[in-house]
Amino acid sequence: MPSRPGRRAATADAWWLGVLRGVRFAVLAAGASACGRVGAVPDVLADREMTRMSGGERELLAVWDRLNERAMWQRAADKARQTGQEEHLRVAEREIARLADVTGMDALQAVAELIELLTGRRWIVMLAAREEGASWDEIGATVGMTGQDAEDWYRHKIANQELYLGTLYDAGRARAVLSPGQTA
Repeated sequence: MPSRPGRRAATADAWWLGVLRGVRFAVLAAGASACGRVGAVPDVLADREMTRMSGGERELLAVWDRLNERAMWQRAADKARQTGQEEHLRVAEREIARLADVTGMDALQAVAELIELLTGRRWIVMLAAREEGASWDEIGATVGMTGQDAEDWYRHKIANQELYLGTLYDAGRARAVLSPGQTA
């Protein structure tokens, strides 16, 4: 397979992403361990700042998943109750009790936080799409805005990256995907 321009940079980016994921896991594991929750779904709602700093999308999604799992077991319990299947009812009730720590409000709060995190990070995916050749109009249509609005949103986000991350951020790469004549 012929090497494409930027392939080495993409490989380096993938390596750093792996490192960052490892750091995020270590931070979450340390936080969970310190709170006596090793092996449990971290209490991302109580540890909101740790979750935000660590990029806890998976942890937030796990809260939502636990609520959905509990609802599935509740339906199974209801059906077992209606059909008189006592063994199935005991299994379902045991699982419902195991999942009782997540409420609908917990899941709603986790989903709201997840939306906020993912929306804030959307600029990274916009950068990748532009580097792959997508137009601003295509990107805008995908995220429900005009191409110009998408580019303006992206420009605002990369300006924030430059302001808050300084040299830890590849501003040249981020600016390279702007329309000709546009600056961050």
